[in-house]
Amino acid sequence: MPVIYTTLPEWLSAVRNIFGNTTPTLYGLWDIRYLYRTDQ
Repeated sequence: MPVIYTTLPEWLSAVRNIFGNTTPTLYGLWDIRYLYRTDQ
């Protein structure tokens, strides 16, 4: 029988609290164009 995966695996990732707009995408990564630093 063929196997069909219907869900994405669960990803855990961490980011320092000096970055803003760190909403993950479906692939567990952030769009680097929209990240910014909050400590400046």
